[in-house]
Amino acid sequence: MTQGMLGFLFMTDIRRFLRTVIVSNNLVYIDRWSFVHLLAGIGLAWLGFSLQTVVILLLAFEVWENYIQKNLFRRERFVDFVWDMITGIAGYLVFVNYII
Repeated sequence: MTQGMLGFLFMTDIRRFLRTVIVSNNLVYIDRWSFVHLLAGIGLAWLGFSLQTVVILLLAFEVWENYIQKNLFRRERFVDFVWDMITGIAGYLVFVNYII
């Protein structure tokens, strides 16, 4: 188990659950982590961030997740990286256009 403030998110059972693939092919990759990214987009919109800032934050997280840290996450395929961005931005757009 990973130690630290976010250690509870990275316990083996939760990681296994979040890695459950829903759709996977050369063009689309959706797993349960996609819903976390969707909620992140909604949360960032709720906090009042602009779309440009949200895209930068989501991209920064993806770079950190895939290239900087080595222990908490597995390296993703490019299609997963892209769909994480799409779902995060979609969450933002849904909140901005339909909720507020």
